[in-house]
Amino acid sequence: QVTDFVLQPTTIDFRQVSYSPRNTTFRTKALTALQRCFPCYFSRQRGTSAAPLESYASGVGNELETAGFILKNITFRVNPGSLVAVMGPSGCGKTSLLDVIAKRYEGRVHGSVMFNGQRRTMRDVKERVGYVLQNDSLLPALTVEETLIFMGKLSLPPTITIDEIKRKVTGIIKELGLNHVSQSQVGDGETIRGLSGGERRRVSIGVQLLRAPGKVVTACGETEELLAGSLATFLTTSH
Repeated sequence: QVTDFVLQPTTIDFRQVSYSPRNTTFRTKALTALQRCFPCYFSRQRGTSAAPLESYASGVGNELETAGFILKNITFRVNPGSLVAVMGPSGCGKTSLLDVIAKRYEGRVHGSVMFNGQRRTMRDVKERVGYVLQNDSLLPALTVEETLIFMGKLSLPPTITIDEIKRKVTGIIKELGLNHVSQSQVGDGETIRGLSGGERRRVSIGVQLLRAPGKVVTACGETEELLAGSLATFLTTSH
């Protein structure tokens, strides 16, 4: 059963978090390389020595400081066992917010992202966060049960036996309402018909929950009512 798993309750705190996808460090390094290769191009006047890099780098930095922020001064808290929906129009930063939680970004983050009152580390992310991509990345020829067992063998510690993995898989299939399709191929909707889109999403959620059921699961993209209901049931029965 799912209650046999070791839970890792996690409280997420965002404190004045801002995020810009532009990386000024990379831009400054690139500018340095260009100046070394083409010193004449960077000179202020023809016939003079190359202008100091700082004058150009500071200009680039100032430009980036005032533009390009997708998230700005975001503050919130998510308590363990919560089911939270992030809603908004296209391009408002929903996916970027999830990327910051899961540390899947390139650029700069200002402010504090805290897990259980402590500043988040990459180890915390690996142990406590599962990220479900907008497009399901599953093997279409495998059944639901085979998919979860296969992912369990890949991701769980080698000390866990195959019988324990199967017990965990059985619990997740039950809690996500996939009993009736557990022996059906996952499919891809094209070459192999397989599951419906909502059922495939639940399998993707199950892959992340299999690693550690107390994880913060972030799902990118539209979430069907059926999926949301299954997650709510899972959160209720796991606490």
